[in-house]
Amino acid sequence: MQIGLKMLIAAVCSLSIGVAFASPLLISDLNIRPYITRVQGPTADFKVEVVYANFTVLDAEKPIADEDGPSLLYQIVLNVTNLANIGADLTMVDFGAAGKITSTSSPPFINNSMRGTGWTAPGAWVDGVWYNVTWVNVTAPLFDSKGNLRPSLVTVPKEQCYWMEGVQVYEKTVNNANGSTTSTYLNMNGTWTDVTGRIQVWRPGSGTGGGWSFNNIVAEKRYFFQNTPHEDVNSPLSTSIFVLTGEGNFDNNWKPHESRFIAVQSSGKIAKHSGNAKALEVLNSGTIALKASIQNLAEPTMVGLVNNTYQDTSSITNDVEQISLTKLGNSYVYNRILSDNQMFQPDKWGVEVFVRPRS
Repeated sequence: MQIGLKMLIAAVCSLSIGVAFASPLLISDLNIRPYITRVQGPTADFKVEVVYANFTVLDAEKPIADEDGPSLLYQIVLNVTNLANIGADLTMVDFGAAGKITSTSSPPFINNSMRGTGWTAPGAWVDGVWYNVTWVNVTAPLFDSKGNLRPSLVTVPKEQCYWMEGVQVYEKTVNNANGSTTSTYLNMNGTWTDVTGRIQVWRPGSGTGGGWSFNNIVAEKRYFFQNTPHEDVNSPLSTSIFVLTGEGNFDNNWKPHESRFIAVQSSGKIAKHSGNAKALEVLNSGTIALKASIQNLAEPTMVGLVNNTYQDTSSITNDVEQISLTKLGNSYVYNRILSDNQMFQPDKWGVEVFVRPRS
């Protein structure tokens, strides 16, 4: 271990507990969590398809302004099937609707947009100094509308902070009229620090790579299924909804060859700042592109650490369809599942739906 790293640890501990050390603190004095190596484990093959979609527009004649416009309500029903011979937990559902959706060889961008990816690595060189121990007391970095770092809104409780072998890295890319710029940040001294151009670090592969390009967005929603509460309050206007799972909550485990209907629903304004200003044009065209992505974790009861190695059993399935809509009053409907005397009955969490006769 280099002297520079020892001095860094001494400085961080001094800031953490308010004590100045007369000599550098040695690695052996710290309780450091070992670096976790991830390897590929077994995965479950899932299938997802859209069987029902209903986009309802209220006040269609209302002018579309920056923040206001016609109201849009939508409900999408997905048939999610586990094709595998092993059980798996549903961990995410991601839905989007647009005039056109195409796959791209690189993650998509729209003007004045920003994206980021975080990961851990065994270590990193910064300005010629090797770092391989991190004080973990921060969440992912946060940025303002101009892409500048801003303080986290969440304070991590002291009892949840710890030393970790390895480093935390975050890479942010901003796209604007001047092109794309990429910046790299490292958790140093418990603070995210811009190390762009100064760092040499291993970056994991991008998996399948690429992404999806949305032309004329109509709606988007993402559901996360997790067994721990989330700080954010779920809101119909939010892009993300967090569904609590486990005993007494939503059952997100799919048995082998099991199929279930999942509803994705929300409401909002058709407005310029919402990015869906052309939603009415798309709906009135009579066709729309829908994309549904689901992520699952196979054999969740077998996932764990063995010799500081974690088996990754997660996988993602994508379904993209160009469908025709039928206009019924102020609604635009796609229906492959319901007959005239049937309806969807939601569960108490508003996630799974069941086909029932109309009363």
